[in-house]
Amino acid sequence: MEGGVSLGWSSDTVEPQTLSAKVDTLLSSEQVGNGVSNQVDTAPEPPVIVRRALKRQTCERSTIEAIYEHVPEAKNDKAFFRWVVYALWTSWRDKTTLRRVIHHKIMDWIGAYRFDSGEAVLQYIQKRLPIEFSDDYAEGSHTRQILDDGLPEELWKVVKMDLNMSPADYGTRVYVLSGRVLTKNDAVEIRKQLREEVARMKMPSETSRRIQETLNDLPPRRFNRFQDRIGRALEYVDRMEIDVGISPLEKAKIRGYTGCEKDDDSGELTGNVDRYKARVRHEKRKKSEQQRNEYKRILHCIAHQHKPFYKPSRQERTDRVFSNNDSALLLPSEVRDTLCEGLCDVDLKSAHLYIAAWLWGAEEALEQLTQEGYSIWEDLMEHCRPLFEKQGLDVPEKGTDLYGEVKAGMKIMVYSTVYGMGAPSIQAEVTKSLQHILGSDVGDHLTSHPVINNIREKRDEVLAGLEPGDVLETPSGIDVVVEVGLEQEKDKDCQKVGPRSALASQAQAYEQELMSVLLGVADDRRRFKLMLWLHDGAVCKARYPNAVKGDVNEALEEKRRELTEFAGKDTLLPALFEVEEIEAPELPPKTVDDRIVSAGGCVLRLKEGETAVRVDSDTGEELGPAVSEMLLKHEHELYKIAGEYIRITGDGYTIESDPYPEEKLWQPLTEEDDNSPSSTNSTETQDQKDQNQNENQNQRRSRPETAPGAESRSKEEPPPSRGSDTSTTSASPASPRTTEATSRDPLRHFSKSRREAIREESRRASKWRAETPEPDLSAEEVKQMRSKTHLDVPSLSQSQPTQQQTAEADEVA
Repeated sequence: MEGGVSLGWSSDTVEPQTLSAKVDTLLSSEQVGNGVSNQVDTAPEPPVIVRRALKRQTCERSTIEAIYEHVPEAKNDKAFFRWVVYALWTSWRDKTTLRRVIHHKIMDWIGAYRFDSGEAVLQYIQKRLPIEFSDDYAEGSHTRQILDDGLPEELWKVVKMDLNMSPADYGTRVYVLSGRVLTKNDAVEIRKQLREEVARMKMPSETSRRIQETLNDLPPRRFNRFQDRIGRALEYVDRMEIDVGISPLEKAKIRGYTGCEKDDDSGELTGNVDRYKARVRHEKRKKSEQQRNEYKRILHCIAHQHKPFYKPSRQERTDRVFSNNDSALLLPSEVRDTLCEGLCDVDLKSAHLYIAAWLWGAEEALEQLTQEGYSIWEDLMEHCRPLFEKQGLDVPEKGTDLYGEVKAGMKIMVYSTVYGMGAPSIQAEVTKSLQHILGSDVGDHLTSHPVINNIREKRDEVLAGLEPGDVLETPSGIDVVVEVGLEQEKDKDCQKVGPRSALASQAQAYEQELMSVLLGVADDRRRFKLMLWLHDGAVCKARYPNAVKGDVNEALEEKRRELTEFAGKDTLLPALFEVEEIEAPELPPKTVDDRIVSAGGCVLRLKEGETAVRVDSDTGEELGPAVSEMLLKHEHELYKIAGEYIRITGDGYTIESDPYPEEKLWQPLTEEDDNSPSSTNSTETQDQKDQNQNENQNQRRSRPETAPGAESRSKEEPPPSRGSDTSTTSASPASPRTTEATSRDPLRHFSKSRREAIREESRRASKWRAETPEPDLSAEEVKQMRSKTHLDVPSLSQSQPTQQQTAEADEVA
């Protein structure tokens, strides 16, 4: 992923006795009182990834003190302290699983270079904390995934409170590595270091060099406006809905854990489907919280030093520039708009689509795109009118939440088309994104749109004509060489340039050439000042937005003619800047009562723009948003609003508990699970099912259950299980009643033939487990559990990351 942390490493290993007086003086000023942190950021210098991800991270002094309270060994053990700090504040995660990733050189640094290998460092920590990590490096990778950091839940709660703190409420702020107190002058020193870093970087073209130098030379005071808005941005992040996906590999692990199977041909799920879907729901929730905390961490870095610095791509084959530090560029657009309220957004209209259609000769599409007043998004919405009407919806208007959600799914199709994804894959991605709104036919319907279809056909013709050794020229001077063929490029492990990536790099070069006219306009007019560079757009400070729109499009006209001549085409390259003032979005409602305006008479009316998510009463699976702002006569249906579960009743609604709480997902499979409607051919009536369901819910409410292996990190509890990668989920300890119930034969209520069938399935699962031992439990816990139950369940965290996962982790870095 472009813009991630660069994998550069320091090879210098200076001994502590060679430290200069200047470093000692710097660190002796206002230290936190402890025996370790004063030495942590001294020589040997941490690897670059540590310096970038941790050295500039700050927290409250009380947070450091909480580390020593909950993990006392960290106070006098440097390696132990470094592990704790890295686990709590690292920003380096695997792109697919979102688990924290640790490089072997980071492990050397954690061990203070006193151990023979990174594995020895982890074993040293493992003797003191119940940590869990992937066993081996994948071929060609030097990273492991942290499955469980072993830290108590109470400590994670302290860190979460720190992340939620507004800069206006800061107390004594210190650096997480050194413990040195933060001062106002430190931002100046950080900017000096960042300038030195980017000055050593080689830009791939003259255009990218001009862009980088101009942006890196912007005065820091221009960004001071962010400071007063960071508190609101933190609150927005805390309330916003973050949707994350689960990779096919992770879903396969969850199926193994929950006793669910998937037919490779039909895709049909069998076995304990309810348990599987509920576990997927909770895994998505965990990942969204991880992403939420990452946004908060970035905002705290911006509070310390506002200005972004830019660097080239790691591959150096595109003119695009990326953020070299934690900055507003790494935030989602709605959070960035909160910081940039009152500024102007200068956007290159549909840049990807226009340039692709023009480069590849899609004349029919180009004719449609260049019509005055034409909008591809409005056209796509109208194209989907039959699907909206089939779902009982009107075509949404621009500015509504439904419009924004559908447009986001349509963007997937547009970008995937431009960047070379195959038609079946595009269709599948669009269907996955929008089928909960427009039905299962949405992928096929959207990809048949005339403009998209024409561009895809011309693209495929160009791709088919590119062979290894071909060179694509770009207006910036970068020669893109095709290194492998199209079929080889489709291999997920391929790291070389194929036809698809070559075309994408060529299109990006034209895009950045068009964008570069903003540099000249900013130089010529004092009314227009650049702030942020966003690839196909920019954020600027402008006194008169309408005047800016005329200026930038006038400059764009000359650049369009220049690029048309370079490409040797007869048709003028289409391009247009749109300029709009940025408005901060309203804060998402915090509670259910904030979202609900009125309720009564079988009606639950939501605020304008708010949504309710339909929920499966049996599994808790989120089935998609409600289709309208009013939920009419949906008695007994369950919805989720702002984290609360709402059931529609005859006279309004009631608030209920989670129908499938996470603690239950960690329980071993029982007769209740095995007898679920999704895993048996039960012939009981619906009334009997409802009665059994009510009894089961009453049992769950009256008897708290937590399996050994639940992700609780309470200091008073026994050591937590391994395999957990989330530290924000709390669960109560298993009660004596739970232990007693588990010790009895869970199959005692079944007939003899049924018990034999279940045990045969258990033996099959046990054979599978023998090859991949259960890491969710300690060895002693596994022994105890197997003596108490006949049902072994494979764990989500047992399997190792694939070569693709670890390669993607390196790409993130």
